[in-house]
Amino acid sequence: IVVIGSVAAHRPLPDMPAYSASKAALRAWATAIRGRLAPQGVGVTIVSPGFVTSAMSRRHLGIKPFEIGAEAAASKILRGLERGDALITFPWQLSTLAWLGSRLPPRLSDLAIKGFATRIEPDRDRND
Repeated sequence: IVVIGSVAAHRPLPDMPAYSASKAALRAWATAIRGRLAPQGVGVTIVSPGFVTSAMSRRHLGIKPFEIGAEAAASKILRGLERGDALITFPWQLSTLAWLGSRLPPRLSDLAIKGFATRIEPDRDRND
C-alpha cells in the first residue's frame, strides 16, 4: 500500500492548516496500519514529497524551495518502493528543514516558517 502525503505533515504550514492537518493525519494512519498489516505480509509506504511541479503547485503563490518535476518525483518514489522503504520523503533539503522545524522551540519554529508564507490561488477549472 502506498500513501501519498506531504512534507507539510512533518512541520505544518500556518497558511495551509487544513492541508497540513490532513497530511499529518494521513501519515499517522499509514504508520498505524503499517504495524497492523505487517504480520499479514502487507507493506505500507508513506510518500512525503515537497513541491512537485503540477497544476496544484502552480496555484501555490509563494516560494517553492527545491521544487522538482513530476518525472523526477516518480523516479524517487519508484526507487524507494524498490528498496522497500517505509517512508519516502524528498527533497532531502526540505525534509531536513521540516524535521528541524518540528523540533525547534515553538517560538523559533514559528519565526522560521514565516519565510514560507503563501496563498493558494483559486482553482479556475472547478465550478464549485
